[in-house]
Amino acid sequence: MQPIKHLTLFFAVICCSVVQAVEPKETDNQAELEAFVDGWVHENMNPQEVAGVMVSIVQNGNILLEKGYGYADIEKHTSVDPVHSLFRVGSISKLFTYTAAMQLVETGRLDLHADINTYLTDMKIAEEYGKPITATHLMTHRAGFEDTVLGIDFIGGDVPVPSPTEYLTRYVEKRVAPPGLRTSYSNYGVSLLGHVVEEIAHTPYSDYIEQHILQPLGIEHSSFREPGRGTAMPNRLVPFVAKGYAYRDGKLIEIPSEHIYPAAAPAGALYTSAHDMALFMNMYLNAGSALGDDGNSVRLLAPETVLEMQTRNYADRMGGADIAHGFFNSTIKGYNAYSHGGAMAGFLSHLVLVPEKKLGIFISVNSADHAPAQFPAAVIGYMLPEQNTVYGSYKAHGDAALSDFTGLYLTDRRPYSTLAKLMALGVGETTVTAEKSDTLGLGGRQWQQIAPLQFAANDNPDDVIVFQRGENDKIVRYHDTRGMAHDRIGYLQSTNFFYAGMILAGIGSCALLVYSCFNRQRFDANKVVHVVPAIVVLVFLGLFYAGTQEVLSLGPFILYQWPPLALTMAVICSYALTFLAVPMAAVSVRTLLSTDYGLLNKTISVIYFSLICWLLAGMWVWNFL
Repeated sequence: MQPIKHLTLFFAVICCSVVQAVEPKETDNQAELEAFVDGWVHENMNPQEVAGVMVSIVQNGNILLEKGYGYADIEKHTSVDPVHSLFRVGSISKLFTYTAAMQLVETGRLDLHADINTYLTDMKIAEEYGKPITATHLMTHRAGFEDTVLGIDFIGGDVPVPSPTEYLTRYVEKRVAPPGLRTSYSNYGVSLLGHVVEEIAHTPYSDYIEQHILQPLGIEHSSFREPGRGTAMPNRLVPFVAKGYAYRDGKLIEIPSEHIYPAAAPAGALYTSAHDMALFMNMYLNAGSALGDDGNSVRLLAPETVLEMQTRNYADRMGGADIAHGFFNSTIKGYNAYSHGGAMAGFLSHLVLVPEKKLGIFISVNSADHAPAQFPAAVIGYMLPEQNTVYGSYKAHGDAALSDFTGLYLTDRRPYSTLAKLMALGVGETTVTAEKSDTLGLGGRQWQQIAPLQFAANDNPDDVIVFQRGENDKIVRYHDTRGMAHDRIGYLQSTNFFYAGMILAGIGSCALLVYSCFNRQRFDANKVVHVVPAIVVLVFLGLFYAGTQEVLSLGPFILYQWPPLALTMAVICSYALTFLAVPMAAVSVRTLLSTDYGLLNKTISVIYFSLICWLLAGMWVWNFL
């Protein structure tokens, strides 16, 4: 516990003030801003649960604040240095990939609306739904890929590293929606875009980023290269790599480092510092230019390119959040904002740009349990004049119309075709309810209708969800406050259906086995074809429980070990039960038609077979079959 005492003392010294109620104002007073940030970190980042924090805030081309709190390495008592400490920022890496792609657009070598197969010489993406995938689809996460991240993006130990072509071919994701239809986050899609950059530039991805983005901006403490792997991180940077932590059983524990396949680097491999992110943000806020090492202006992107990157490609939900050429576009404290978050094992990060105020905010923590996503909103609320989002009155059509939106929804960001779909079991499902004539309930919040398909949160009018109708004019999905899609599902596809089937089949199996033990007068085919499936059901339930407990205990490290052995064996039980259901059906029909069996036996046979069918339906929905 000694490191925790040092950590608490460090935070106490650095964060000596408490956040005070402040009249919103436009300010660049660095001392006041620093005091505000110190207070926010002190209030929101418990030093016993958060190892370290680094922040940078820029405005009008100036770095107003860059600061570190806590430890990059608890064991070595290495403090967070905002200039030198390297935190893993996960998906914020994608912004560099989008920047590289737009540089190629400027030079005429990449057409955002052309079939990406035009640029792929060593592999091809099969055309489906009658439409090719374009770079625009990849940048907006609208290519229509499922998300099968488990077991493919991260590696640990001495694992052979495939080439980009081998990786992208081996792990090609299934297309589950037409390109452009809906937003579904895809690491594979951005990895594919990074490979397009490689193919066009005839340069490895990490080399291209270093030569065309990092070096021109004077970014010296950032890398897409993994320490000690393949094209390894430069030795001068390795000592500055921070360790990731998680708060478990009352203490911070170190989380082993993840390693990302080089082919997936464009989607999330960046190690960076608060200072380097300040330089990157300033480039975007200064219309694509920044000061180079020699003090002269360096232009990475043309002003019109930066403006294009802040322009949405689709007009299907202008009232809500969406993705504009890679940046998440939403409203924060009434201001039009462009953002991106990132997560790795032991690290959480967030970046927000407010172009109209030339304001950029970055925060990263090397702890897995305290998301810092609210920090940018707090800074915007402190630095800028209050600018409330106000909606005009909207007359709803009554409860009947509001009921169109109610029901169960399942996140589009999930595996569709593999057993890994289980990762969405429960946690990926949401329920929309009608609370009043113009108000929905979702996620424990109240949402008031502001337009025919739009609802704003009562506790934060910046948060808007947008529903989408299908060809039959029925609601088929909604897009959340980040723009991500959630498909409407029926009860058969729901968590409750599967859980109910397991519980009832388990109870029925136990009851059947008990009844069989006490009813030994007859031991015939009827009893055999019911007893054997009952045993299989109970084995399946035991394996399912063991597998899910392993998933919960491993947390993010299930990425290394998917699927658990218990769930693999549960799949075998599922197929065995399917095979056994055939003679069960035949015996159930014979029992019903026979005069040799009484009403009790007939009832048991029919009810139990129905429960088995219920369970098999759930197994099929969740890809056990």
